[in-house]
Amino acid sequence: MKKLEKIAGIMFAVAIILKIASLPGAGILISTSLGALACFYLFFGFAIFNNIEDADILNKEAYKGILKQRIAASIIAGWGFSAICIGALFELMRWPGGVIILPVGLVVVSIITFIAFIYRTKSDFFKTFLYRFALGFLVFSACFIFRLI
Repeated sequence: MKKLEKIAGIMFAVAIILKIASLPGAGILISTSLGALACFYLFFGFAIFNNIEDADILNKEAYKGILKQRIAASIIAGWGFSAICIGALFELMRWPGGVIILPVGLVVVSIITFIAFIYRTKSDFFKTFLYRFALGFLVFSACFIFRLI
């Protein structure tokens, strides 16, 4: 699953370059990459943030050592990251609603990241939130910069 995330991220970076250069195909790549990332985080956020392998998603044994609070935080973070992706998609394509969706996703992810920052010394689990939050904030900022252009 991490490969899918990286591929969609690279597609998004290429799409941004195409959009800056005003070349054709940027809209399709933006829609495809951010749509894929949004679905990925929405449906598989709990597995990604808990480092569960693809083959073990449906395996009950893979979740044995994981606290219910971690799974709940992963699900909420997946929703937040999905909202950031959808909000960025709406902003970059200049569709209505992105101005609302993007900040809501960022607020949800910020709350989870703040909690992760507090507990970072207790578990490596929370470091993935910090890394992805930084990327989400960069995407958030880029969308509002593109809005001004």
